[in-house]
Amino acid sequence: MIMSMIYSIIILLNFYILFHLGLIPLPPYLPLSTYYQSNPLPSDELFLKKEKRYPPLRLSPPPPYVPTFDHFVLAETWPATFCKIKRCVNPMPINFTIHGLWPNNRNSQPRNCQTIQKLDWNIMAGLKNQLNKDWPSLIKGSHNIVFWNEQWTVHGTCSLLDPYEYFYQTLKIYNKHNIRHILRKENIMPSRNPTLKHDIINAIVNHIHFTPQIRCVNISNQFYLYEIRLCLTASNNPQYKNCDTPFINCRHNNVYL
Repeated sequence: MIMSMIYSIIILLNFYILFHLGLIPLPPYLPLSTYYQSNPLPSDELFLKKEKRYPPLRLSPPPPYVPTFDHFVLAETWPATFCKIKRCVNPMPINFTIHGLWPNNRNSQPRNCQTIQKLDWNIMAGLKNQLNKDWPSLIKGSHNIVFWNEQWTVHGTCSLLDPYEYFYQTLKIYNKHNIRHILRKENIMPSRNPTLKHDIINAIVNHIHFTPQIRCVNISNQFYLYEIRLCLTASNNPQYKNCDTPFINCRHNNVYL
């Protein structure tokens, strides 16, 4: 054993002496790039092949709009009659104004539905000017925002629309047609003489091509036009449809504006 160790030391010493005398050449210099060309590192693709692959994340589509009611009703109030029975704002609007957009069933009306949607008027800021113009509270001393909050709480919460979409869609539908202009084109205007209630219905049918609903109020045994209501499909993009009942409380054929 001692002899083998001595022999190994002698060989190492000989190698050291010959190396320093230049009798043993160095191996040629190889740059790192040359080394990695002949011995490439594993690529990302090879790593990915070894790793478990997962399918790409897919976002779920929004839930479908499935209403729990038959149709919408856009109710437009005639200020001239409203101001005969209520203390009214001054000046009184000259056009029909929005009362509300109401989810409806044939024989009932859902109200005050539970919803996680909150009415944030900071988000609604872009609609306020148009709401003040088209959807004012007609009662003297009242505030428009109180009226809008009431309409959202009672009716909008049942619409399956978020608050912004509810008010936006209501304004959009209302501004498709100016009911006062439609009646005026058919020579139906406020006067001391009444108008046949069927003429009011026909005037609107001639322009929007669907049957509306008119509501009257009895003042001193004379029936006055109080509201015109347009019926629409129950969807997140409501379209006109025929109303099932054309008259509410219009007991006489003659109606005053």
